[in-house]
Amino acid sequence: MIVLTNGQHYVTTDASGKIKKIQDIEKAQTFSSCNVAMQKVIHNPKKCKGFFPYDTDDFMNDRLLIKMLLKDKKKKLYCL
Repeated sequence: MIVLTNGQHYVTTDASGKIKKIQDIEKAQTFSSCNVAMQKVIHNPKKCKGFFPYDTDDFMNDRLLIKMLLKDKKKKLYCL
């Protein structure tokens, strides 16, 4: 299952087709491939800024997401 995330939020669409950001992965829009997910980002650059495809079935993605989140926390700590 591939979803779009920025590490904290996920992308979904409501009944009218508008893009919404949510925190519940169960309600996130799923994509059949990484290319289809990236088309959503390319066609909606403002609403999808900072979002990237994430394969929830791939163990390596979990490690990359954890590294990204830790890196983001370090940036916040340095800003204090």
